[in-house]
Amino acid sequence: MPGDRGGVKRAFLCTLVAATTSCATVYEGRYDYDAGWRRTTVLEVGRAEELKSSATPDCRSAPGTESQHFALVRYSHVPYYFHRAIVAVPQGWQLPAGDSLYVNINDCSAAIARVGESR
Repeated sequence: MPGDRGGVKRAFLCTLVAATTSCATVYEGRYDYDAGWRRTTVLEVGRAEELKSSATPDCRSAPGTESQHFALVRYSHVPYYFHRAIVAVPQGWQLPAGDSLYVNINDCSAAIARVGESR
């Protein structure tokens, strides 16, 4: 109908709400996507020289990581498009392939966290 702008207003409001909330992901109330946190899946764990894969970021060369274990993890950028990262594993952690972690891809010094783990 000419002059009926209710449908246009509703469509605009729906688009506005989707645009302002879709990128505000915060995992478990503390791991902010915009700050670099990603939910990842462990692919492989080993010493720096044992992991033959390349990834970005690769935290094996970060200061203070000598003689430490690392995890090769995979995370999704968009559905069905995956990135990989290599991150330091805290001493004493056992991480089998398939475990889920939160990893900060912008900061190699940020501690990793297990999905569902309370801090």
